[in-house]
Amino acid sequence: MLLGIVLASSFIILSLVFIFLIKGRSHEIGIWLSFGYTKKNIISQMIWESLLVSFVALLLSTVAIPPVISGVQSYFNSQMVVNVNDVEDLPFGEQLSPSVDMDEQITLSVSMSTIIEATIIIIVLVVISNTIAMIPILRLKPREIFARLS
Repeated sequence: MLLGIVLASSFIILSLVFIFLIKGRSHEIGIWLSFGYTKKNIISQMIWESLLVSFVALLLSTVAIPPVISGVQSYFNSQMVVNVNDVEDLPFGEQLSPSVDMDEQITLSVSMSTIIEATIIIIVLVVISNTIAMIPILRLKPREIFARLS
């Protein structure tokens, strides 16, 4: 459920960003159309540009994963120690459940399959949202695009 909400909101936000960027490049698209570029070529050019930026972001985030995970893991483990030390203050003389292991540490990791799944999801989101954002501009002829700019 949460993943669906995140994907839907990501799709909406990404589409709005691409609509904004493509409207800013409508003059350039009009020139490409007047030079004889096909609409398919223009769409693929925009998608490749977006995918290039996405791959750079994916690479940077993949490099940033280990230090972020170790920081989060150490924070959770330190909080767990603090909370375990506070057990003396339990109300009404309650005791901890014997199933609680005081030496247990939280271990976080991100598998390669998770990174690959995220990459595939990002590629699909970028391609679909970029294509949808291109539809209003590509329905116009070069003359109509230049008329809108005047």
